[in-house]
Amino acid sequence: MRLHQLCRDLKQNPQPASRLFREGYEYAMLEDGKAPVFGSQVRFEGLKLNTVYRFCQRIAATSTHRAGQASEAAAIRTDVQAVAKVVLNQTELTLTKGGTAVLRAEVQPADAADKKLTFTSSNVSIVKVDAAGNVTAMDAGNAEIIVESANGRKAVCKVTVKDTGDATGAEVKKSPWFQQENHGCEGKGGSWRKVSPQMR
Repeated sequence: MRLHQLCRDLKQNPQPASRLFREGYEYAMLEDGKAPVFGSQVRFEGLKLNTVYRFCQRIAATSTHRAGQASEAAAIRTDVQAVAKVVLNQTELTLTKGGTAVLRAEVQPADAADKKLTFTSSNVSIVKVDAAGNVTAMDAGNAEIIVESANGRKAVCKVTVKDTGDATGAEVKKSPWFQQENHGCEGKGGSWRKVSPQMR
């Protein structure tokens, strides 16, 4: 393994691992204030994401000659922790026209570098959502709220908006100016007639 291959490998996967390097060469990680420790098979441990590390190589010693001088250092920055998943507190919502709700989203893992999320609606005439996840039902119908991370991970909440007259358990408020008459038709709904407060 050449030095640039080592750097590329560690950049993408900075987890502890043993690597067998190019025959005849030795490698070392450079740390401030410490002498480099060279080896032909080195275990790099505890490398962190989004951190710069420096490495060098040299020709390994043999029975006939001493080890060569260390090469110039090659520096890499390991990759950042990316968002793997976006999670919503609700995946389905049912609202009446004019109703509101709040969607809360989080990213996994929690130590992801870029936690920025964007909320959008698949149909703003049915439901709107702002940057903070505040949802407003605009009109009866179905739509989706999509929340997306900067690296394209998504979560979806399906929203059903009902007209105010479709709400289950809706209470009919009685006006003091109207009362219902059944006209002998029990349970048929009857009709309404206007009355004055003095007649009640």
